[in-house]
Amino acid sequence: MSDTEFNDRPRKNEKAESIKYVNELIDKARAESKLEDIPKLEKLAEMLNTTKYGLVWEEHAEQVEKEMKTKIPVFIENKQKKLQDNENSTKFNFLLEGDNLHTLHLLEKTHLGKIDVIYIDPPYNTGTKEGAFRYNDKLVLNDDTYIHSKWLSFMHARLSIAEKLLTNNGVLFLHIDENEYAQVKLLLDEIFGEGAFVENIIWNKRVPKNDKGIGAIHEYVLIYTKSPRIEFQVEKEGLEEIFELVTKAKESGKTPLEAQKLLRAFYKDDENDYPRAVTLYNCVDNNYRVFGKINMSWPNGNTIGPRYDVIHPKTGKPVKVPARGWRWNTETLDEALKGNSQNLEDGSFLRGRVWYAKDEKTQISSVKYLSETNRMLLKSIVSLKSDGSLSLEKLGFKKNEFAYAKPVTLVKKLIESITYNNQNATVLDFFAGSGTTGQAVIELNDEDGGDRQFILATNNENNIAEEVTYERMRRISKGTDKYDSRPINLSYFKTGFVNKKDFPDVSLEYELLKHITPLVELEFGVDIDNPIVQIVLNEEQLDSLINKNKLVSNSTLFIHPDVFLDEYQNQTLRNLQIKTQEIPSYFFGTEMWSK
Repeated sequence: MSDTEFNDRPRKNEKAESIKYVNELIDKARAESKLEDIPKLEKLAEMLNTTKYGLVWEEHAEQVEKEMKTKIPVFIENKQKKLQDNENSTKFNFLLEGDNLHTLHLLEKTHLGKIDVIYIDPPYNTGTKEGAFRYNDKLVLNDDTYIHSKWLSFMHARLSIAEKLLTNNGVLFLHIDENEYAQVKLLLDEIFGEGAFVENIIWNKRVPKNDKGIGAIHEYVLIYTKSPRIEFQVEKEGLEEIFELVTKAKESGKTPLEAQKLLRAFYKDDENDYPRAVTLYNCVDNNYRVFGKINMSWPNGNTIGPRYDVIHPKTGKPVKVPARGWRWNTETLDEALKGNSQNLEDGSFLRGRVWYAKDEKTQISSVKYLSETNRMLLKSIVSLKSDGSLSLEKLGFKKNEFAYAKPVTLVKKLIESITYNNQNATVLDFFAGSGTTGQAVIELNDEDGGDRQFILATNNENNIAEEVTYERMRRISKGTDKYDSRPINLSYFKTGFVNKKDFPDVSLEYELLKHITPLVELEFGVDIDNPIVQIVLNEEQLDSLINKNKLVSNSTLFIHPDVFLDEYQNQTLRNLQIKTQEIPSYFFGTEMWSK
C-alpha cells in the first residue's frame, strides 16, 4: 500500500459526515419551521465538533454557582477577629471564610491579574472520608458513579478563575496525589495551555529504611505559570530602548540573530543596563519577539529567573556568566572561602563566590546559590518529612489532629523559589484548610525580612475557619511556649449575600456600596480603621471631613468615581498632601443589573 492510500485518521470522514448530516437536518427544520428542533440539533453539531484531543468529562452543575444568579456574594468583616500586632507594617493579610467559589468571584473584582503565587492543596478525591470533597453539600465517596467528573467540574470552575487572578508571570503550585494527577494535569493544560507547564515536583514525604514492597512515599506538586514566555510588553517600563532597537532591526531587514547582537552591543558599556542585556541576549525569537523563559531550577544567563549578576572585582562591571558553572553546597563553599585564599597558584583569584581567570576578564566558574537563605534553589525532587501536624502541635493543637496537613517547610520552599527576589509578593491559597500557607509566608518574611502578603480562603466546615485557620494565625502572632511570637496583621471576612430581587435597578448599587469597605481593604491591603485611610462616597461626606478637621495629612482617600472635587477641596487635599485613589466602578454591581 502506498503512502497516498493510507489514511491515518480513519474516523475523520465519519465525524465530518455526521456533522454534515446534522447541518442538513438544521436546514430542513428551518425550512419546515420546526423552530423547537433547531437549538437541539445545533447543540448536537457542537458536541460532534468538540475537543479533538484533551480531557472530556460530563460537566456537573454546582448549587453555589446557580445561587449567584440571584444572590451577589459580599464580604462582611468580623472585627472581633482582627489581628493588628505588627507595628512595623501597615499591610494586612486576609482570611476569607466561605465557599471558595464565592471568594474567587469576589477576588476577580479585587485581584484580577494581581496574585503572584497560588499554592493549593485541594481534596485528593480518594473516595474516602479523609480525602473526599463536598459537591452540592454531599460528600463524594467511592460509591458515586460520577466521582471523577464531579471533581473535575468542581476544580475547573475554580482553576479557571485562578488563572485570571495570576499576574502575567505568576505561578501556580498544585499539590495532588495519584488519584487525580492524570486528570488534573490535562485540566491544567487546557486552562493554562500546555506550554504553561513548568515542572512536576515529586515530594518524597518519607524514606522507609526497609521497604521490601512498593512504598507509597511520594506526592506531586504541579507547577504552572500563566506565561512561560514572559512577554516584556507587560513590563515595558524601563525597556523602551530594547523594543525600539528590536523594532528598528526588523524594519531595516536585519535577521533576528543580528537583532540579538545589536541588543547586546547596545548595552555593552552600560554598567547598569548591561546585566539586563545579557539576560535578554538570545531571547529574541525568529519572529523578533522579546521574551524570557521562567526556569524554576538553574537558570543560565539568557533566562529570566533566579540568578546572580557577577561583578568583576576590579572593573566593577558584570562579566559573562558561563553556560555551566560549578554548584556547591554550603560546606564546600565555606571551606573554599577559608584562609583568605583569593590568590591561587595558577594566577587566577577568588572573590566571593566567583573565580576569575588570570587575564581578569573571563569568569571561570560561579556558584548560583541562595546564600541569603542557606538553601539550594528548587529541584524536581524534594525530600522533606511529612510533619505538618508537628507545626500545629507546637502551636498547642492536639497531636495528630491534622495528620494530612502539609509541612510548613515544604510550602516555604515552594513559595521562596519564586518570591525570593519579589519579597512583596501576594500569595493566595483558596483551599487553606489548617492555614499552612499563612504560616509559611509569615516565617519566610521573618527569615528574610520580606513583606509578602497572604490571602487564605476556606469554608467553615466543622468550624475549621474559626477554630483552626484563624486560631493558628492568632497563636503564631502571639507565640506559644514552643513557638516564638511573629506578629502579623490580619483581617477576617465572612461571605454574605445581597439578594437582587430585594434591590431592583439602581438601588442594587446603593446596597452594594454598604459592603464596599472590605473590597477596598482587600484590593489595596489596607485597614480602613486606620485614620490615614478613609473612604469617601459622596461630596457631602468629603465636605464634612473637611469642615470637622477630620482629614489626616499624608493620608489616602479612596473616592467614589462619581465624586467630583471642586477647587477648594482639591487645594485642601494638596495642602495636607493627601493622596486620592478612585474606587473601582466594578465594585458597585452595575454589571449585574441586566443579568
